[in-house]
Amino acid sequence: MFETVSDTDCDKWVGAVESERQTTDQVEKRFSISEMQISFPGSRIGSPASMISSLSSAQSFGSSAGKPFSATTPVVRQLRISGTAVEKQELRVIVEYRGGIEGTSRIQWQRSLNRIDWCDIPGATSPVHQLSHEDVGCTVRVCYVPVRVDGVAGSEAYAETECPIQPCHPCIEVWAVPQYFIYG
Repeated sequence: MFETVSDTDCDKWVGAVESERQTTDQVEKRFSISEMQISFPGSRIGSPASMISSLSSAQSFGSSAGKPFSATTPVVRQLRISGTAVEKQELRVIVEYRGGIEGTSRIQWQRSLNRIDWCDIPGATSPVHQLSHEDVGCTVRVCYVPVRVDGVAGSEAYAETECPIQPCHPCIEVWAVPQYFIYG
């Protein structure tokens, strides 16, 4: 039922396994890079920052051995604002990013009465901006600076609302009843 294996047969088998393992390791070291995705088949890398670090220290990169990894400069391919340009509504940034793994890109909302002189809206640095009475009559735009995970920044991109912000419909917020009555 069991077959006895000699030491030489065992050494041959171990040698064949080691040879196969080396071939597999060579295949595992290959990786593919696209603008939006970096993958290492068979390996586990925790964060995007560690992935960039691993790529930067890689000994070979495809067929160009010894050259360090370098992604393209971050760019915004498309930037637009979604939402209704009415007071008390929310506007959202919609962005198509290219150039490696995106880090913490910078966002700043701005307003202008004449579409020439723009001023920053204080505290408006998130992808969502709630319109206020101060925005009414102004055109609102967003300034977006793409930043790669390793800190490299690209050029600013802008998107603005198609029309000035409109006031919201009137509504009664407080209803006061007079405290006196007239008889008569």
